[in-house]
Amino acid sequence: MRPRTRHAPPHPPRRARHRASLQPLANPTRALALTCTALAAAALACTAPPPPPDASSARNLPLASASDLRTAAGTMRGDTLVIELDVVDVAWTPRADDGPRVATRILVERGRTPTVPGPLIRLAVGTPLRLSVRNTTGEFVELGSALDSGTVFGVQSIGLAPGASHEARWTPSVPVTSAYALSGESGLPGASAGAIVVDPGGTAPHPDERILLLSAWGSRAEPTSLDPAFSWKMLVNGRSWPYTERFDFTVGDTVRWRVINAGTEWHPMHLHGFYFRVTSAGDLRADTLYDPATRPEVVTHALAPNGAMTLVWTPSTPGNWLFHCHLLRHSGETQRFVADATHDAHGGDDAVPAMDDAMAGMITGITVHPPADYVASAFVPARRLDLWTARTANAYGDAPRLGFALQQDDAPPRADSAPTLSSLLVLTQHEPVEIAVHNRLDTPLALHWHGLELESTYDGVGHWSGMPGMPRPPIPAGDSLSVHLAPPRAGTFIYHTHGEEGFQLSQGLYGPLLVLPPGEPYDPERDRVYVLGQGGAVRDADPAVNGLREPPPERFASGTTYRLRFIQIGADEAKVVSLLHDGEPVTWRALAKDGADLPVAMQVDRAATFRADVGETLDFAWTPPADGAYQLVVRTLNYPIAFDRGPTQTIAFAVGDVSESTIAEAHEGFDGVMSLETIDTLMRLAFIAALLLLLTAVTWIGLRLARRFTWGRMSRA
Repeated sequence: MRPRTRHAPPHPPRRARHRASLQPLANPTRALALTCTALAAAALACTAPPPPPDASSARNLPLASASDLRTAAGTMRGDTLVIELDVVDVAWTPRADDGPRVATRILVERGRTPTVPGPLIRLAVGTPLRLSVRNTTGEFVELGSALDSGTVFGVQSIGLAPGASHEARWTPSVPVTSAYALSGESGLPGASAGAIVVDPGGTAPHPDERILLLSAWGSRAEPTSLDPAFSWKMLVNGRSWPYTERFDFTVGDTVRWRVINAGTEWHPMHLHGFYFRVTSAGDLRADTLYDPATRPEVVTHALAPNGAMTLVWTPSTPGNWLFHCHLLRHSGETQRFVADATHDAHGGDDAVPAMDDAMAGMITGITVHPPADYVASAFVPARRLDLWTARTANAYGDAPRLGFALQQDDAPPRADSAPTLSSLLVLTQHEPVEIAVHNRLDTPLALHWHGLELESTYDGVGHWSGMPGMPRPPIPAGDSLSVHLAPPRAGTFIYHTHGEEGFQLSQGLYGPLLVLPPGEPYDPERDRVYVLGQGGAVRDADPAVNGLREPPPERFASGTTYRLRFIQIGADEAKVVSLLHDGEPVTWRALAKDGADLPVAMQVDRAATFRADVGETLDFAWTPPADGAYQLVVRTLNYPIAFDRGPTQTIAFAVGDVSESTIAEAHEGFDGVMSLETIDTLMRLAFIAALLLLLTAVTWIGLRLARRFTWGRMSRA
């Protein structure tokens, strides 16, 4: 959410600075020197890192504390909720309390300690609200929300000059989950964001409900936060992992969360170890309560920009778990702050060593405690699998392709030949299996079993997964680890590296995992798997379907029912998948989401097109009605996904007797676009080129003026 800004920020934006630097060129006597200076600055801008953060402005400001959003602001005066707020400048610590301090502008309840996020505005439908806001800063500010015009505090936004006050009255008419934020500061308003919750009339909030406010922050005070090659800093209730709040539950608890996305980016939110049900969702303007018959069990749910959801889940297994955005840009090493403190996170038994610097950002930790009578059950594997890492040198320029290879006989697979796609693992529901993972990489390996219900010890988050006080480290280089699985449900799952260094995921450390019902053999002819990932050692690497940039055509038989399993395990991008015939979507039946069968009411025929975000799996049943050439079109929406841009892969599905020429015509292959980093580089080069042209023009004009001036003096002489 980005409220409108009516004043110039403390530092002019980049384009404004460019315009200002060109204004003196109207004076031809200074044009050449100024243009050369601009060229030098542009060259440095393309090569030099951003300036270091300057925390001096935060040293003498009051320190805002972290808020858990459990206490609503205001007091009741008769039947009216009265809230008095001040706009203040504070110091804020998005990482550790003794980590980098950032000067920012927030709202604080008058007479109370400042907090990030801001005060929780919560009331019931029909309750009048009287809101007073006073600007104590020296700049114009504006308070806005994502609600429709005319419904938030009586106006769309509240503008305040320095020292000014405003009083608004508002009586909500419908339940809604929303958010507010200030504009007028330099950077994104992640620190000033706060939650608005309107409950149904006559009801009180559930005492155990927790609110998670997801926001984005960026400022010149933090290098890389405004760099398009990286990401804004992503926060949960104003903090970044591993300094976000830790949640403590006991096996059997009912967990109720209200999650608000107050930013402009998609967040595929993933829960480790358990399924949850989304009970309602909204766009910060209105909420929709889902019918219980249409609430699927999921482990990943994509929260849209300016979106909200309520969810319910019950932990069944003790240990440490995570709830996080699955985009690497939002939960990986790009989320680290340059000025981070050099101490271990949280300290104590769960201190996070340096290798976990690859995890930061929009992540929360969960500890589930065992009941008093808990006894761990003995594990006796019915079979064993051996899974080995492998690498193919120079597959991506100087970087290798990585992968997992399943041992098929007495000899391990070659270490120097990674498969195009990591091996398909096929398990049987309820059957205990031991998977020995052998790490032949040069770095530690954390391997996550995405979507599976398992013991925390084997969940695969280095130095976090395991019982409280006993986290398990990643697999050291050259070592092995046995993973114990006994999957309780049949479905489509993923295994992939977690908290990796560099680009290990897009280099191939991901693979498909199927769990079949007892007695059901795997039939690769009728059970087709499509892993939507990437292939490369750069951000926004080329998309890959089953490890290939241009996968080959496939053949089907009309009248035969196929199960099509789609696995989305890219780094940062979304996928839009369609199965077309003559350019129009065909019909298929939805079967499952994230390895769990859909409710019966949702297993219906629908148009064969869907969006898949990172960490989601989706299963469909398709019966080709007639012979012909069909097309599976996979469109990738590169980061930031809101730009709706990216390459397309088109794979021919030949049904029945189709000629090779027809298949070739339908099989369009790969249609690529430039990455965001490439576009940014080209924009910088275009700016330099424009300055060079300007230099040429100004030099020519200067020479003409000089000649005219000299000729004039000679004529007068």
